[in-house]
Amino acid sequence: MKGTRIYISDALNQGKYIALVLQAELLGLVRDEVWQRFGSINGVGMNHRKIRTDWVAHRHFTPLPAKAWKETLRDAIDDIALYTAACKEKVRKKIHIRFKQE
Repeated sequence: MKGTRIYISDALNQGKYIALVLQAELLGLVRDEVWQRFGSINGVGMNHRKIRTDWVAHRHFTPLPAKAWKETLRDAIDDIALYTAACKEKVRKKIHIRFKQE
């Protein structure tokens, strides 16, 4: 189960806030790319470690911290797997209703 944590900080200055907004936007782009590239048949059988190893060797995510983009990659791949499993379950139920077989 996923959850969202919200932290309130009274000591957050304008520079830190801008840095966090930039990081959120860049991580959103990473997430979008993962969904575009691996959210279909291209993602079948892929795991985040294979993708991460390839990306570490061939890409640069400056100014993002490595842990942030790697966790975003893992999270997006896990979300894709959950959506795929949910779709399979719906299809199985429809097939069972249609053909009435065990």
